[in-house]
Amino acid sequence: MNNPHPLLELQSIMQRNVKTVTPDTTLYDAVTLFQRQNVSSLPVVNKDNAVCGIISQQDIIRFMLNDVITMKSFVKDHMRKNIVKFFPSDCIIDVCEFFVKSTESEAFIFSKDSLVGMIKRNEILDLLMVVLETQVLMDKSTVHNNITDLHKERRVV
Repeated sequence: MNNPHPLLELQSIMQRNVKTVTPDTTLYDAVTLFQRQNVSSLPVVNKDNAVCGIISQQDIIRFMLNDVITMKSFVKDHMRKNIVKFFPSDCIIDVCEFFVKSTESEAFIFSKDSLVGMIKRNEILDLLMVVLETQVLMDKSTVHNNITDLHKERRVV
């Protein structure tokens, strides 16, 4: 489905250099990467560089509550294998709906089966601030109607 508004496509705001971990990455190294990259989840890629899962801070904290993390604790033992996929031409509204329904802080963008980008929840808020700043003179109902109209157009096309 083509998006009639290219500026609302994910490819217009996604980060393209996504850090990943492998199944054999230690949880210690994953936590270190979370902190360095300021993310709360990381895609897990296999030796063919295909995404095979996701590991999040929440997954690791859940594990810590039930077990002891050692230097021998690996991502492969705690990663989730299901990952929600978005595509570059998908609409930002789709990611907004995902963030509303999910506890995830990042959404991952794929081209076919290859990981090509990600969007953080806070980047959606940054985008919203830009939109609001450019529509300062519009009242709340006008902004809501414009967003609703764009959403309807996207579903019709």
